[in-house]
Amino acid sequence: MKMGELDRKTESGELNIEHISIEFNTVSGDKMKALDDISLDVAHGELVAVVGRSGCGKTTLLNIVAGLLEPTGGTCKLNGREIKGPGRERGVVFQADAVFGWKRVGENVDFALKLGGVPKEKRRELAEKYLKMVNLEKFADFYPKELSGGMRKRLQIAMVLANQPKLLLMDEPFGPLDYATKVELQVEVEKIRLKHPLTTFFVTHDVEEATFVADRIIMIEKGRIVEEINVDIPRPRPVEIRNTAEFHAISDYLLGKLLELSDVKSEVR
Repeated sequence: MKMGELDRKTESGELNIEHISIEFNTVSGDKMKALDDISLDVAHGELVAVVGRSGCGKTTLLNIVAGLLEPTGGTCKLNGREIKGPGRERGVVFQADAVFGWKRVGENVDFALKLGGVPKEKRRELAEKYLKMVNLEKFADFYPKELSGGMRKRLQIAMVLANQPKLLLMDEPFGPLDYATKVELQVEVEKIRLKHPLTTFFVTHDVEEATFVADRIIMIEKGRIVEEINVDIPRPRPVEIRNTAEFHAISDYLLGKLLELSDVKSEVR
């Protein structure tokens, strides 16, 4: 895939996850290991999707990379620097709405830029630029409550990208949306990344979503990596790619692996 140029002088990030483990205390006082010796590299401009069943540890891993959780063991590094807390070089798109309902669409992006330390005289131009990137430039004066769920998610993406992070973290970002809207936003992510190939760590439980957006897919089960697949489907990927044998070979394999791990087949009589 020929990647476009980033619209800033700094490169996107290279993520190195080295022997990450984390334990939590249970109500009974026992220790529960949520992640067990996870090692993973994400190259400059690569999108790695992490899939797995609920409770497997994928969001816990993302929260460690985001600096929201401290691991029990191991390290995470972005461009060689150890992650020890949240930082503006990492932008997070959460599953839940993370917009300010009392501010208009344009004001939301402006406020995100303000929090990121961008000078006032530069914020309007940047806000307009990133709203246009997600096709919301005509809705700058609307309030979030006047937008659809998909449009609010676009706004959240614009707010994160406007601060030009080196690493984009996406935690089941389209989970609450209807199927058609999810597919539409997956295509939007594809279009954005073709122009701005930002290093991305994408958590999802949806194997078709992972197959469509990812360069590489990691499967986690019970806190350990159990599968790794390169997605050798050429880019750009139009929505029709979902109808190809190549696409279904990957997504069907992933689904079969998840069912095998959950032992669903043995439960069917």
